[in-house]
This record gives sequence, C-alpha cells and structure tokens, in this order.
Amino acid sequence: MDIRLVSQDRELYELLRETLAETPGNPWTLSVATVRDAGAPADLCIWDFQPNISLPKHIQGGPAKHLFLVDRKDLTDFRKKSDTEQASILLKPVTRGTLTAF
Repeated sequence: MDIRLVSQDRELYELLRETLAETPGNPWTLSVATVRDAGAPADLCIWDFQPNISLPKHIQGGPAKHLFLVDRKDLTDFRKKSDTEQASILLKPVTRGTLTAF
C-alpha cells in the first residue's frame, strides 16, 4: 500500500513511519509530498492540514482515499477550505494510538 504524507513535520513523518513498521499485514510504502505534489497517485493520502495552505479544489479518489489531520482550533477553517463534507479527520495532536486505531 502506497501512503503519501503531505506535511513538512518531520516528527509526524517519524511517528507515522514507526507506527506503520509495527502494523502487520501488507507492506507499506511511505512517501512525503508537498501540496503541489499531492495529486500523484497513492492508495492513501494523509494531509497535515495547516490554515495557511490551500487544498486542491478537487481531491482525486474521493474522501475514502484521504485522511486529514486537523487541529481542533482549525476545524472551522478546514471546513471552509475543504470541498468534501465526508472527509476522514483525526484531531491533532496525533498519537501512535490514534494512528494505529485508524
């Protein structure tokens, strides 16, 4: 499974990498992308939402292929910028437990 993390947060990348390494099942491939590069094909795209970035107008693959990490204080801003009401959202701070559960 190809997972793409759209983030500049190195700690988040390491947390996700470590969590995936401990998860049994299919082999995982984790890559990092910028918002501009996020449109490339992936099985799952994890977005580290920041209020100062613009989300793509149309997110390929629909909401099932995307997970948004959003700070509670930025949730309203996320809803304004997002064109999908069915987005999968995890509230920050994200922990190993929340990533494992997802």
